[in-house]
Order: sequence, then C-alpha cells, then structure tokens
Amino acid sequence: MNSKDISNAIKARLLTVAGAPSIAWPNVEFNSSVVPRWEATLVRQRTDPSLKGGGAIEREEGSLQVVLCVEHGLGEDAVLDYLDAVRTTFPKGQTFAVAGGTITVLTEPAETAQGFPDTKTYRSPIALQYVANAT
Repeated sequence: MNSKDISNAIKARLLTVAGAPSIAWPNVEFNSSVVPRWEATLVRQRTDPSLKGGGAIEREEGSLQVVLCVEHGLGEDAVLDYLDAVRTTFPKGQTFAVAGGTITVLTEPAETAQGFPDTKTYRSPIALQYVANAT
C-alpha cells in the first residue's frame, strides 16, 4: 500500500457519490466556471514512517476535504442534497479496499463548515477523516 494507491481508492469512491458533479483535483487543469462542481483535496496528516520497502507504508491517516460549489442565489438546499449524498457514501466505519490494505472512514457525521458565497458560487466545505492500514 502506498499514498498513490490510497489517493486513487478515495478518488474512485468519491466518484460513486450519487449525483456527483464534475470534481476538481489539485494540480489538474479544470474549468473553474463549471457549476455545480466539487473541489476536492486529500490531506495526509500522518503516515507511518516505517516503510515496508518499495514505497509501501503500514498506515496513513488523513482527510478528504471537499468544497461543494453551487450556483449563487439558489439557496442552501442545493448544497444540502450534495452533503447528504457524500455522507451516505462515506458513513462512519465504512471500509473499502486499497491495494495492499483497507481504508476506514472515521468521521460521523462528516464535518461540515458554514457555507459562504463568493462572487459566482455558494460554497460549503465538508471533511471526512480516514485511516488506511496495510494488511
């Protein structure tokens, strides 16, 4: 199991969220005028330093942070539907496979922050904590 495997497994899982719009990932070209959209980032908070060789790791803790962006002026309901869909796909205790290990969702409910408008969108952040363990 390595960080790339973990990242790809979480990205694949996010793509299964019912009704998910286009998702923007760091360092990948994306048309920021697309609305609705999600802006997703994986934040690695702790990786076990005892490497198994070949870049394999024993354990990684982190969070999936997603900013849900909808058209400005549509009200909060547009974002709340997306929040519920993400929570349903990543419930606390959910485990799913990663090459050489498993990923477990630690957060319930997913941590959300107050939504806020910018010039073109209404944005609502959500964060899910995870731990990946080698098998």
